[in-house]
Amino acid sequence: MPKKAMLTSGRRKNYHQERMVQQADFYRHLLEHVIQQCGWSKVAAAPHPTYITLVREFFANFNKEIDTPELSHRHKTWVRGKWIRFSPVMIDRYYELNHTGIDPMPTEEDMQSVTREIRASHIFVCTNINPTTQRTRFIGERARLLYHLARGRKMDMGIHIFDFVRDLATSVDSNSQRSIMFPCLISGICLEAGVLLLPFEKADTLEVPLTHKTVDNSDARMRAREIRAQRAPAVQPDEAAHVPAPPVPQPALVADTNLGI
Repeated sequence: MPKKAMLTSGRRKNYHQERMVQQADFYRHLLEHVIQQCGWSKVAAAPHPTYITLVREFFANFNKEIDTPELSHRHKTWVRGKWIRFSPVMIDRYYELNHTGIDPMPTEEDMQSVTREIRASHIFVCTNINPTTQRTRFIGERARLLYHLARGRKMDMGIHIFDFVRDLATSVDSNSQRSIMFPCLISGICLEAGVLLLPFEKADTLEVPLTHKTVDNSDARMRAREIRAQRAPAVQPDEAAHVPAPPVPQPALVADTNLGI
């Protein structure tokens, strides 16, 4: 299958991969400064191959009491017949991060605006740090992250990603349409912990690296969406809008091989 088709089919399967940053493309750029300042070389490096069936099982069987202090399985989750460690410390270790010089995140009052000057940093945040499929708006946590990084401040990456994955894993169900995030990281942690792949499992094609061309293409798509939105006719009120539509069956989020806790 061609590379583009592989990437498209991956998105349709409802997951969102991390991306490598082609750092030579961003020499003396804000993004390069952020990566070096925060010690994120491995976060920006080529990600671990994604084994999406394994990742779906990780989410389907996630330990919903993973951060309960008094439990013996705190900071552990069940994957294919074994407990593996999953915690902020494990994430820091995987990405070779340290906690020196961590700054508190800004409040809403701290922020003024996020400009197009940090578009590349925005895409990096949207794929590797605070992943989302909606990259056209600066909202909530993502805006705070961008403001924080643009000011040259560090953040606790391990805690951030752990909280993100825990909240996602404990909120999804069989009818959820939320995308699976951090599949490369989760695949890497599982395999390093000794989780075995199934005989038929093959790694998915990785996303293309983040380059100046990627950033330009993203800007072009965003401008095209804005133009289409401006040209779209106004929606007229629907007299039957108050009548609820029948529910639409949704595909299950869990993997075909669902090993219960």
